[in-house]
Amino acid sequence: MVGEDFRFGAERKGNLTLLQKFFPVKIIPPVKVEGVEVHSQVIRTYFKKGEIGKGNRLLGRPYRIWGRKVKGQGLGQKKLLPTINLKIELPFLLPRQGVYATRLETFPSLTFIGNRSTDGKFAIEVHLLGKWRETETGLESEWGKVECNGKLHLSFLHFIRPVEKFKGLGELKRRLERDLGEGYSYFEGEI
Repeated sequence: MVGEDFRFGAERKGNLTLLQKFFPVKIIPPVKVEGVEVHSQVIRTYFKKGEIGKGNRLLGRPYRIWGRKVKGQGLGQKKLLPTINLKIELPFLLPRQGVYATRLETFPSLTFIGNRSTDGKFAIEVHLLGKWRETETGLESEWGKVECNGKLHLSFLHFIRPVEKFKGLGELKRRLERDLGEGYSYFEGEI
């Protein structure tokens, strides 16, 4: 079973006619969502542009990556927002750098993905919305408990803003407060 535009082989020169000479072939018509043909390249393009909602609709579910909890700078806990830092282990396609409404496992969250303005290093930092706390083995909140010894799944739901440069912690803090407001609005009724 292949799609109408299926190609194979060196330089994608093989086509349906050639394939049908050697195998019984069933051709599947294109699948469309809201008038857009569903192709992995189209979905990837949406994610790279930060159009996570459009990509998720074509994918049929929220885009999800996973990684392990790692130690961060500790700056968020002390001066900004406490975050969980994720290190991904597979070569996932990462969406456009910026801030997203996400779900870490079942927890509503905000996620920053990109190069931090504080040290310029790439990071995936997740702030859980609502009341939560870290335990010896994981996370606890009003939504339940999650063990952090294994992989944590992060689903991208809504793009909030691209990465910005800040003149100082005060400016960054004010922007984070606006991001939190947008995150709480996105999850209104859940939190």
